[in-house]
Amino acid sequence: MYAAAARRSRNNVHIPASVPAPQRPKGPSYASAVPKADKADKKRDKMLPDIHAYRQKYAQMMMPEDERSKDPELDQLKQAAKAREDRMRARDQRMRGRWSQEAAPPTRLLPQTGDGEKPEWGRVPVPADLQPGADMRGGTTGADTRGGTPGPVEAEDQQEEERRVRYETYKRELEKERAAAREAERRAARERDNVQQLRLQRIDDERRASMQQQEREKLEREEAARELEELRRLQNRYAEQVAKSPLGKTQPPRPFQQPPELPPPEARALDPNAPFANIRRVYQAVDAVPADHKWRGGMQLLYCTALLGRGPPEEDPPTAAPASPLPPSSPAASAAPHQPRPPPAPKPVPRDAGPASAP
Repeated sequence: MYAAAARRSRNNVHIPASVPAPQRPKGPSYASAVPKADKADKKRDKMLPDIHAYRQKYAQMMMPEDERSKDPELDQLKQAAKAREDRMRARDQRMRGRWSQEAAPPTRLLPQTGDGEKPEWGRVPVPADLQPGADMRGGTTGADTRGGTPGPVEAEDQQEEERRVRYETYKRELEKERAAAREAERRAARERDNVQQLRLQRIDDERRASMQQQEREKLEREEAARELEELRRLQNRYAEQVAKSPLGKTQPPRPFQQPPELPPPEARALDPNAPFANIRRVYQAVDAVPADHKWRGGMQLLYCTALLGRGPPEEDPPTAAPASPLPPSSPAASAAPHQPRPPPAPKPVPRDAGPASAP
C-alpha cells in the first residue's frame, strides 16, 4: 500500500491546496535542491516546494484516522509515548533472550575418572532436585547455587516489578483524575444546558406574552372599529329617517364627521325654541293662578314637565302655593331669612284668557 501510494505520488506530483506556499530557505539545508552551476535551473530551483511541509502533510495523511491531530504538541507527546513503548518492548525482548539462555540446565564442576592417574575435572549437569533457583521457566534465575545473594537477573526482575507496580499505580491515579475531570466537565455541561434552557424558556415566555399582547390589542382595535362602524351606520340611518320625516325637511341632516354648529350663547338665550327659555313665564303663570282654581293642576303639570321632564308625583297637591324659585331682588332680602310668600289675592279670570295671557 505504501509503495503504491509512493509510486502514485512520484508519478503524479500533486500538492494539495492545504499545504502552505513554498518558502525560500535562507541557507542551504538538506531539504533544498543541490546547487548547480547551470543557470537554467535557477528558475526551477525557486519553484521547489517546501519539503518539510510536504513530508509532514504526507505523514499526517498516512497516519490512522484515530491518531490524527492538528496539535503539534500532542503529536510530539504521542511520538514520545510510542518511542517509550518501543524501548520497553526491546528491553523485554532482551530479557526474554537472557531467560532463554539461562533456561539451559546448570552445570557443576566434578572430578571425573580418567584413564590416567590424575583425575580430570569436568562440568556435569546439576540434577533438578538440586537446583534451588528452579522456577517456572525451567532454569535458575542466576542466583548462586549455594543459596547466596540474588544474581543480576533477579535484581533486574525486582526492579522491573517495582517499575510495573509504580506504573500501574500511576495509571490508576491518572484514570481516577481523568474520570473526575470527565465528571466535572459533564456536570458543567449539564449546568450550561440548564442555564441555556432557562434562558430559552424565558425568551419563549416573553415572546409568547408579546404575541398575546399584540393579539389583544388587535382584537381591541377590531372591536373599536366595529363599534365605530355600527355608530356610523346608526347615525346614517337616523339621518335618513329624519330626512324622510316631514319634520326634518326644514333642516337637512348633518354629516357624521362634522359636529353640529351651535349658535353663540346670546342667540341661544334669545331663541324661543331653546329648552327652558320660557321657564320664567311658566313660573309667572303658575304663580298667577289661584290655588283653588281648576287650572292649577294643569299649571303644576306644565311646571314639573318643564323642570324635570316628567309629571308630578301621584299624591294630593299641596294646599299652599309653592315658593317662587326666582332669586331675591336685593342683597338685604337675600340676607334675611326666607319667608314664604303669601298667596296672591284671588282675581277674576276671564273665560277666554289662557295661561299665556297672565302677566
